[in-house]
Amino acid sequence: MTKLFKTAALVLAMVVVFSAVSGCAQNSTPAAPTAPAAPAATEAPAATTADAPAATTADAPAAPAAPVDNAASSEFTVRISDEPVTISIWCPLDVKVARSYTNYGDVLYYQELEKATNVHVDFTHPPVGAEPEQLNLLIAGGNLPDIIWLQGTANWYSYPGGISGALEDGVALDMVEPIQKWAPNIQEVWRKFPDVKKRTTTDDGRIAMWPFITAGLIGHWGEWHTYPNDSVMPKTDQINQIYAAFDRAFNKTKVVTRVPDLGDPVDYNLGFHDDSFTESTLYSVNWHFMQRMVNSGAEDVWQTEPIGGEFRPEGQIPFLKGEPLAGYDDYYECVDETHASWLIYHAAFTEVKPGTDEFKRVTDASRYLGYDFVVTGSSAETDGGNVDVTVGIQNRGVAPFYYDWQVVLALADGDGEIATEAVTDWKLTELLPGPAHVLDGSISTDGLAPGDYSLLMRVVNPMEGGKNLRFSNEAQDSVIRGWMALGTLTVE
Repeated sequence: MTKLFKTAALVLAMVVVFSAVSGCAQNSTPAAPTAPAAPAATEAPAATTADAPAATTADAPAAPAAPVDNAASSEFTVRISDEPVTISIWCPLDVKVARSYTNYGDVLYYQELEKATNVHVDFTHPPVGAEPEQLNLLIAGGNLPDIIWLQGTANWYSYPGGISGALEDGVALDMVEPIQKWAPNIQEVWRKFPDVKKRTTTDDGRIAMWPFITAGLIGHWGEWHTYPNDSVMPKTDQINQIYAAFDRAFNKTKVVTRVPDLGDPVDYNLGFHDDSFTESTLYSVNWHFMQRMVNSGAEDVWQTEPIGGEFRPEGQIPFLKGEPLAGYDDYYECVDETHASWLIYHAAFTEVKPGTDEFKRVTDASRYLGYDFVVTGSSAETDGGNVDVTVGIQNRGVAPFYYDWQVVLALADGDGEIATEAVTDWKLTELLPGPAHVLDGSISTDGLAPGDYSLLMRVVNPMEGGKNLRFSNEAQDSVIRGWMALGTLTVE
């Protein structure tokens, strides 16, 4: 079973980013962006507008159609338009990405995003180090893209009159009306936090930048520390109030926080996030992640709440090349000790190409995370109008599956069609790593025609269009895609 490096839980200290692609045509209606989700932060977020993308006066792509219903698809999609849409973006190329790629369009992430949304992004990147000069030439030439996304030394502060000057000159477009029409969630953020709106608005009330907002709760960058000035951190009772608020608010989605021994997180339904995975994970120093887990009595929290984090950025590329940095902990030992289910690992998507040693190395590392369900055996016995089923499932991974998705048994006829099915009461969350778990269930044969049937099992993903949970057996998908084949039986 393949698991990608990804965040599978809501991080208390996460950076919540709101950005939307919005191309505008001169003297015409702007294209409709997708509406971002509203933030869950309980304190005012700090807005960052210096790097926000600006809508320009280039010809715009057509406004996207209503989302397509993908309930029948097994692939996750956020399709924006029935017809392919192309937008153009001018932006500097991140120096880390530039080590392996010459264009964001060559990065697998953006290629997969295009498949999911049906929107193609035509990226143009200025030469590294020449961004300000190239920006001036772009504007002087008048052939503007749909979006100019400025970063680093190329920014609107260098434009005569700043962003207000760009509006006056017709280089940038006023986004007030598009936001009112297409971005209700951003409007709600502004209603609650008027200071955020003020930071994205000119003195005369115009908005040329699509808001790019980061939100955090505590400390520098919202990362739950104020090092080196620890005296300004909230007190324990204040920290616990925040934990309690998240615990009350999220009864379905798992929540993780960063610091195991800050406040009393073990008193709440919270997992943990190791922000420097492999660099300071194991027990050698008192402030390292696992030592802090021990200090707070949280070393067994992984059995009910997820553990994850971010592979230390400086160590990502050396690990991919098979040359881990000196002084870093062994990756696989860190996974074993933390029972991590997911990791943020940006280099896996910007530095790795299929078919390379790096691709195999990162794939193996990803597969080592989280759960790994294997069917170790099964049996079926006909009892009147029912089939009594026994299944052995072993979790050979390092962590449980943290959601009790429904497990369904079914019988399929010789044509590969489901003839009947039954929902079990099995709890996936109870399948901890270790010996096989023996589970019993039954399925009715009433009304079935006599003959041979395949006994199948699957785990139902409640998310529309979500990926199927797969078992690490060759019999997975062997009869019907998405189903684990357990054997055959005869109904008389």
